[in-house]
Amino acid sequence: MFYFYLKFIALPTLSLQKVFARQKATLFLVFSLLSATKIQNIFYICTRYQQKISQK
Repeated sequence: MFYFYLKFIALPTLSLQKVFARQKATLFLVFSLLSATKIQNIFYICTRYQQKISQK
């Protein structure tokens, strides 16, 4: 009975948890990259805006 539990319930859930952890890490990386590009875009827009103001 314990062996059955180990083989069909415990091990699959452990592997699922590993997969979910890996997906969470990937999602976190993607989101941080996206937010970084957003921040860079905002910074770029601000610098362009300041350049246009200083040109006038």
